[in-house]
Amino acid sequence: MRHTFYRMFCESCTVFADGTALVDGEERITYAQLFEGVESEAARLRHIGVRRGDHVALLFPNSARFVVELFALMRLRAVPVPLNWRLTAGEVAEQLVAACCSALIASDDYAALARDALGELSWPVVLLPEGGVLGDDAAVLRLGDAPRIDESPENECALVLFTGGSTGTAKAVAYSDQALVAKILAFKNGDHAYRSDDALLLFSPLFHQGGFSFLAFALLCGAKVVLQKSLRGSYVVEMLRRERITQMLLLPPSLVARIRDAAFGCDVAFPDVRCITLTGGKNRLETMGEVFSLFPRAFARVGYGQTENAVCLSRYLSKEQFEGDPDAALSIGYPDPFCTVCLIDEKGLAVPEGEVGELWGWSPAMFDGYLNALDPCVNGWYPTGDLAVKTADGSYRFVGRRNDMVKTGGENVYALEVEGVLEGHPGVREAAVFGIDDEDLGEAVAAAVVPAEGASVDPVELVEYFKTRAASYKKPRAIMVMTELPRTSVGKVDKPALAALCVQNTRGVVEGAA
Repeated sequence: MRHTFYRMFCESCTVFADGTALVDGEERITYAQLFEGVESEAARLRHIGVRRGDHVALLFPNSARFVVELFALMRLRAVPVPLNWRLTAGEVAEQLVAACCSALIASDDYAALARDALGELSWPVVLLPEGGVLGDDAAVLRLGDAPRIDESPENECALVLFTGGSTGTAKAVAYSDQALVAKILAFKNGDHAYRSDDALLLFSPLFHQGGFSFLAFALLCGAKVVLQKSLRGSYVVEMLRRERITQMLLLPPSLVARIRDAAFGCDVAFPDVRCITLTGGKNRLETMGEVFSLFPRAFARVGYGQTENAVCLSRYLSKEQFEGDPDAALSIGYPDPFCTVCLIDEKGLAVPEGEVGELWGWSPAMFDGYLNALDPCVNGWYPTGDLAVKTADGSYRFVGRRNDMVKTGGENVYALEVEGVLEGHPGVREAAVFGIDDEDLGEAVAAAVVPAEGASVDPVELVEYFKTRAASYKKPRAIMVMTELPRTSVGKVDKPALAALCVQNTRGVVEGAA
């Protein structure tokens, strides 16, 4: 019998029926109870008109209710579309159109946001209260003109997730059921797969690929998932002890600082934790050191991926391995099982070891394409837009986004490299590097920095510091000192906003550094 994603979920609920599947606040749900809840909710949704192939948006915090709705829709072969609850009503409305949604289900937390979004479109909505009780008068009023996706059973869409929108408008990424199954099988065939005695603390948003994937990894291996809407340091420390957490996802890695601050004064570290995954942001040596000081017995998994899931890289490091070779923590790892990776130059040719190229990849777990957008793949390969270098041991090092490179005076300057040098200054907590128009150079390197706590930053002194550690042509010619960096709705640094601010406002900026 062919695997399906939902069938794998059912098997997990049967094998681990008495085990704890979800912890949501004070609520504890076994696998048997979760399965019963999913089947019951699927029956309710079927009764009110949800059918196979419908794209149904979900506006929920990380909660047991979200998990029930997700699998209930999959049970009906409808297509769940988790939406980012940080968005404005207008942005939610745009994503409903982009994902071809015919209905929206929202928790009480986001009922107002749902009404505002659908009010802009005059679309109907089903609002389910937190308890999941569906009133007799509830109905799914479907959109007669909602676009239908032409799909064959083999590539029928099973899930839609949105990209983070770091390169513009977020795109609706469609996955087939077989892609989801392949992702689970690849994880189970990798090192350090989850076990049924694992406990995953999950505060990464479930509307993101990372949060969804780790939820699926845990539930389809019989592990316990402790859900939290967002990272609250004191709660994390409490859960680490009470639930004997063994697995955590830190996305981005800098979140470890919040746990460190909340754990300050604790007499002991947390011996139960066996793996911490760090992904979705800069991984500094200081961050890795903090991870191992809190979790000395754990492996640190550093990784790289994207919503499209074509290139998945990872590696595991113990505390001893990190202390013996700290630079290994700067690697983004080796290709995961079933994933094929290559580096391509601007002419479309493979680059040799040690040279910068764009990451291209193929995997049976990769997306099927974007809804309402052109297929970005070339002969089946997905170009990520990210630049990397392959090292002698076969691992890869991240260089930066292809469009996060400043071409200045004929030289290519990678933002990530410059940011790393700036953040090495003891007075700098965070840095973001971007390009601004320059009549002489075409583009000039510019930066925004956030001082470390209690520190002050002199832009002129910072440029002099930089010139002793990197080539002079890479130095920032404009530096803004800020209390915080602007971010997008998904938490990424908003570099276009920084570039516009830098051009408009010269306060705190040093220009034309020699």
